Amino acid sequence: MTPLRLLIATVGGSPQPVVTSVLHWHPQRAIFIVSPQTASSLSAEIIPAIQNGGWAEFDSGRYDCFTIEDPENLSVVVKKLRALDEPVYSWLARGPQASVVVDFTGGTKVMTAALTLVASRWPCRLSYIGGKQRTKDGMGIVLEGAETVITSENPADELAWLAVDSALSLLSQHAYAAAARVLNDAIHKVTDPGRKAELSALVLLSEALAAWDRFDHRNALDSLQKVLRRIHDLEAALGRDLTSRLFPALEALHQHLEQVREAGNAAPSRAVLIDLLANARRRMDEGRWDDAVARLYRAIEAIAQLLLTHQGIPSTAAVPLDSIPEPLRSEFRPGADQDRVRLGLRDAWRLLDSLGHPAAAQFRELGLADPNRSLLTKRNHSILAHGFQSVEKDVAPKLFQAALKLSNLREDELPRLPIQRFPPPPSS
Repeated sequence: MTPLRLLIATVGGSPQPVVTSVLHWHPQRAIFIVSPQTASSLSAEIIPAIQNGGWAEFDSGRYDCFTIEDPENLSVVVKKLRALDEPVYSWLARGPQASVVVDFTGGTKVMTAALTLVASRWPCRLSYIGGKQRTKDGMGIVLEGAETVITSENPADELAWLAVDSALSLLSQHAYAAAARVLNDAIHKVTDPGRKAELSALVLLSEALAAWDRFDHRNALDSLQKVLRRIHDLEAALGRDLTSRLFPALEALHQHLEQVREAGNAAPSRAVLIDLLANARRRMDEGRWDDAVARLYRAIEAIAQLLLTHQGIPSTAAVPLDSIPEPLRSEFRPGADQDRVRLGLRDAWRLLDSLGHPAAAQFRELGLADPNRSLLTKRNHSILAHGFQSVEKDVAPKLFQAALKLSNLREDELPRLPIQRFPPPPSS
């Protein structure tokens, strides 16, 4: 299979690096990045030197000239060079034999820096013309005839840490699925097997957290188990310090997910309650107040359901009338079906109160029993429930604290991952 090579090279004051690069790579097509000051050197010096160097067929039909009008302005040059995305990816679309080489030897420092930045997003090979024999006692340009082609196989291999940092930022914001997409995109560009393994371990972690976030506990547990078996790859991707902070939290999350799995979904459990509260906490972190309140409403209902199981009432979906004390039994009887009644959140707490459970008194003290003043009413008016209003910012934190008290939990008992490249600064 004949290779199809595209060479992209910056052109500076000295024509020899470009000539050396063209003769070394022998590209099917070239794009020369020039400034107004160096554009004329293509036809006057570079092309004749290539032809005299042994490639007589190399002429103006084999290359394009890409002019940078302001070669000293980094932001302008980067913006201009991004236009090369289209020809690069069009070239690569020709098939597996197609490749791109980027030579950043010539041109202003701004041009070479800008090209390296832009090219870091491409599947390509970096090339630089260097050499030990230089003018000015080794401090100047490489002597003609002493040039050496220095290459880096794929900048994406070395710059994968940029994707890791982006993913960590997304993970710290609970944008788990987005982090997985960023990392998968980087994996497609990386060629080094070791680097692929590091990134794929972080993808597994992102996917585990994404599954956990959508209450897909089985897949979350499966993925997290794979992550824990690849902790060395994770350490290579994240560094020892972050991994050492993260590992205990991952083990704690694994234990939590095991408890959720063991509890099952047939009956209320403390493990699922903890999961609901942790999910609500993450929604609060994101400022998604309606989502947080919806979860907190369900958590407070789950607390009542869990407490009722200890009273011999396994489900609020079909509570036997004969298990309900008077006068509540008479009140619920008209809505009964075959002497069983379905109870919502408030009625479940009223039943606990009639059974003399101490948590019901706390429910009243927290102001949740009064339908006219309760924060729970805010959920019913939410656009995610029965109304068309958004929940105010202060409702979710208050309801969260109420749920913690009713469940006899502390916030630090909820599973939470310290995903930050550096620990937060100490509070003043």
